Amino acid sequence: MQTTTTHRWLLIALLLAAFALRAYNLGTQELRGDEAFSWLFANRPLVEIVPFLIEEADPHPPLHYLQVGAWLQLTGESEYALRYVSALAGLLLLPAMWRLGGWVAGRRLGMLLVLLTAVSPSLIWLSQDVRNQYTFAMLFTTLATVVLVQQVAKWSLASTGQRSMVKFGRAFVVPYGVLAALAMYSHYYAVFALLAHGLFLLFVPAHRRFLPAWVTSGVGAFVLFLPWVWVMLFRLAGKQLADPSTPEFAIFLTQIGVELSLGRGVTTVWWARWVFLILAGVAALGGWALFKKHPQGNAPPLPAGAGILFVSWLLLTAVGIFLILFRRSTFNAFYVTVAAPAWLMLIGVGLLVLWQKGRGWRGLSGLILLGWMLTTAVSLNQQYFDTAVSKTWGYRDMTAHLAREVEPATDVFIAHFPDPSFDYYLRDIPLPRTIAPRYPDQPPAETRAQLAQLAAEYDRLWFVPAHRSGWDPEDIAYEWLEFETLREQMATYQRLDLLAYRPTRTLPQVAHPVQRTLRDELTLQQAFVTVNGVPADLTQPLRLTPGDTLRVTLNWEALSDVGESYTAFVHLLGADGLMVTQHDGIPVNGQRPTLYWQTGQSFLDTHELNIPLETAVENGTLFVGLYNTQSLERQTFADGLDSWPLATLSISNEQ
Repeated sequence: MQTTTTHRWLLIALLLAAFALRAYNLGTQELRGDEAFSWLFANRPLVEIVPFLIEEADPHPPLHYLQVGAWLQLTGESEYALRYVSALAGLLLLPAMWRLGGWVAGRRLGMLLVLLTAVSPSLIWLSQDVRNQYTFAMLFTTLATVVLVQQVAKWSLASTGQRSMVKFGRAFVVPYGVLAALAMYSHYYAVFALLAHGLFLLFVPAHRRFLPAWVTSGVGAFVLFLPWVWVMLFRLAGKQLADPSTPEFAIFLTQIGVELSLGRGVTTVWWARWVFLILAGVAALGGWALFKKHPQGNAPPLPAGAGILFVSWLLLTAVGIFLILFRRSTFNAFYVTVAAPAWLMLIGVGLLVLWQKGRGWRGLSGLILLGWMLTTAVSLNQQYFDTAVSKTWGYRDMTAHLAREVEPATDVFIAHFPDPSFDYYLRDIPLPRTIAPRYPDQPPAETRAQLAQLAAEYDRLWFVPAHRSGWDPEDIAYEWLEFETLREQMATYQRLDLLAYRPTRTLPQVAHPVQRTLRDELTLQQAFVTVNGVPADLTQPLRLTPGDTLRVTLNWEALSDVGESYTAFVHLLGADGLMVTQHDGIPVNGQRPTLYWQTGQSFLDTHELNIPLETAVENGTLFVGLYNTQSLERQTFADGLDSWPLATLSISNEQ
């Protein structure tokens, strides 16, 4: 494929634009869980990575972890540094696509494929992700495809005297075999592209003579990959392929189609599906043209077998991943990007076919391309800036909070599920870390005993809940902490809630002493109040604003068997005695009626009050007390009061 000076500069401009799109905000977003998982495995001496993968039965090939591990030795472990390898691999894919497009239909198609690859939201997202398996699988399979088709083309164009299968084999077997092995060591799904290569040679009579060389290189690649297959085959089948599901093909097809077309920035909008359907139609036209081997009119014929190569590459990948879902339920739509080169090729050929049909069709081709670029821009904008799409969950802010607050000698951090992002972001904080439950399906009694032991050992338990996760679907850990300990703090950072709990034995250190007795039956030992999750000093007037959340925790102790049902109340009254807001309820969220309290038992009883909007109060008072659940008669404290003034406060919009 000849290139003019103009085309060279255009190619350079597209490469620079692609690099800018992949480098932009590369280190701005936080590491998602799987990215931190890669860091966790790669952040070891290189000689220990593969044994560690085997020990932990990680299903992925080792090349990714070795790349990241080697890169860490050179650049450090910042988010930007960790992702830079992926960005470079994504950039290298562009010249490979340019060569592949040139083989099919010349430099016009080559430049179009470079453009489509450069701005693809899905490929940019992968290029900005530490998990570079898919990017490298794409790169190596595309390079292997280039080696295959170029050797076939050279041999086909050579004169009879110049043809030599020996020369073909020497120029093909080693580079192709190495690239195929590298692709498989990147990700198993690369096998679909390699199978498509075999079909390309098998079903085109003129290409069948190259099958022995392809088989030879395939055997070489398998020999190179055999050590990993030998180690992981039974582990993979026994664990990773033992979680069946029943996927629906229409939903699956829509998910992977939108991913290939627009990435993850616009998956929830209705028009994303229409973009996919339109592009699928263009891709079908491109596939038809490749099988026909003639795009339109006087355009040069397309290479024999190109339709088989790219259509089978795309279909084998899609169908193969779909079938795997029947044995492995874990699925992300970006898995299909290993076939993105084939998808972009089919669309590029389809657009070229429309362009060559004539003026009216040329306008349609341009309109489709322009519309795709505009929706791509929307998707990229979402990927870069929309917090709902962002990988950032709040780990950095959570870490800063802990760095300010923790006491390493007395605090512990409890994860609610095995999220390696905690290991990455908390790596420099000298804070003990654990997880509760310790393993999925841990018996609830064992989880509660584990937390009770932690509460006995530490004075403060930091906790990030993952409600109703597969690790703790019944929220046993969260509910135990809420009922059996005092929630001292709560801070929300984007999609993470950071909670701090105090064991009841530490209440005298942090709670406000009350020591008021009701009817010689109960004592209100202490009270603790937070405003929007921040502890409040009850010795000073509280300054609130409309919309604030007031959380009041009362520590009751039974002086004798109670035998009656009482309702606890927390009332906020203005200076005029009018109710501003309140919370009444059976103690401990209705779980511990006083009717069953026995001598010596104590309970933490929590009440939340929301300050109404557009409320202004001066000299307000927060009252607490009990009343008989049946008669509604208030119970009196020893000093004759039927409610105890816990705190004074004011409510205004002024800070």
